[in-house]
Order: sequence, then C-alpha cells, then structure tokens
Amino acid sequence: MKCMPQSIAIAQTNVQLYNQCLADEWAENDLRRLHKAFLISRRVFPSSYRPSGKAFLSHLIGVASILLRWKQPPTIVISGLLHSIYLYGNFGDKRRGATPQRRAYLAENVGSEIEQCVFNYTDARPKGLYCDSNAETQTILLADAFEEIWDYGNLYSPKKDVPVTRDL
Repeated sequence: MKCMPQSIAIAQTNVQLYNQCLADEWAENDLRRLHKAFLISRRVFPSSYRPSGKAFLSHLIGVASILLRWKQPPTIVISGLLHSIYLYGNFGDKRRGATPQRRAYLAENVGSEIEQCVFNYTDARPKGLYCDSNAETQTILLADAFEEIWDYGNLYSPKKDVPVTRDL
C-alpha cells in the first residue's frame, strides 16, 4: 500500500470555515457577509459535483479556506467562496455568465468589491494562471488550482484539466 503524504487541514464544510474565521478573529460584519455568500453558493450549486465526485460546495469552501490560510483579507476569502458562481452557478434560467442582473444581485448581497473580484476571476479563468490579471485574481486562481490537487481529487478525474499541473 502506498503511503500518502499528510494533508493540510482545509475546511470542507461551512461550519469548519466559520470556525477557521472565528479563530482568525474576523469582524462580525465580515462573518455575516461570509454566511450570506455561503447561502448564495448553496442556492446556486444545490446538487453540483466536481469531476471527482466531490460536492461543488465543498470545493468552494475549500478555496475560501485556503485563501484564509494564506492570510488573505475577508473580501478575497469571500470572493473565493463565490469564485465560480458566474461560470457554473445555476440561477434557474439555464444560462451562464455574469449578466447585469446577476452582478447587481451579488453586489447587493455581498458588496461591490467582492462582486468585482468574482467578475475578474470569471474573466481570467479561461485564460489560465499566467493571464494578465491583478494580484487578487491570481491568488484566487492559485487557490482554486491548489484545492483541486490538495486532496488528490485530480487523480479521480483524469479528464479534468487542472491549470497548475498543466502549466508546470
């Protein structure tokens, strides 16, 4: 039997993520925005799964957890929780993308700075890790790629193209 390296503890549930934020002494307002972002994610990814079979919501929580471990500010952590909402979220209209209505909804619920980070991620994601984007977007892209491989989920989805492994 092969020995797997010890894994880094990364949240996979909302409760684990909330506890991680409390340990980092987040302000009450930031915790409220995080919870609101979780509720939005839960609504638009109700039964979505990664190619590995992992629940999509667990992936989103994992990305946020990684960003928190990397000492990113709450706006970036919350953006990580919502990073794929425009790309893969199910808003009930069978469309994809960042429509003006979706952007307004997200900005109204979690703030325009977070919405802009999510929009920037949506624009940069198809271009890959080495695209011309700002530092915040690059950090979310890296956290997304790291979350794909930290639990070896990429080994269970051989057809999934993981940018960090492709670009090395």
